[in-house]
Amino acid sequence: MINLKKIRFVIDNDKELFIIETNFYGGGGSKLKSTAGEYRSLSDILNGKYKFFWITDGMGWKTTAKPLRETFDHNDYLFNLTMLEKGILEFLLK
Repeated sequence: MINLKKIRFVIDNDKELFIIETNFYGGGGSKLKSTAGEYRSLSDILNGKYKFFWITDGMGWKTTAKPLRETFDHNDYLFNLTMLEKGILEFLLK
């Protein structure tokens, strides 16, 4: 399970609390699969209390697409850098 003391960002917009985790993977490996599973579990734990955003990107996901797809299908909010550049966070934090 993820250590909640190490969450990257927390944003309070006076309506909701957003918990944001970020990472970038330049290469593949078992760490990506493990991380995807941890963030599926964290999403379940936080569901209904807070909104959990996972921002991840990198070439590592090209070789580990299945765990990423499973988490994308499970979690409400999973973004890559292109989505951020297009303003998804500003839209959701309104």
